[in-house]
Amino acid sequence: MTAEDLLAKYDVRVAGLALSLRGFLFRELKGITEIPDPGANMIAYVLKEALAAYKKTKT
Repeated sequence: MTAEDLLAKYDVRVAGLALSLRGFLFRELKGITEIPDPGANMIAYVLKEALAAYKKTKT
């Protein structure tokens, strides 16, 4: 499931705000990864370096 899929179930104003924030995050935070989580009904954003370090702790 994509971030757009998660946001599609919300009012167009709410989805629009979320998409604007998403654009801001990708412009301002170079190297982030987007992780949609439909089970939690949320979208997480993490820096790639932090994600790599986290994955190392799980191996």
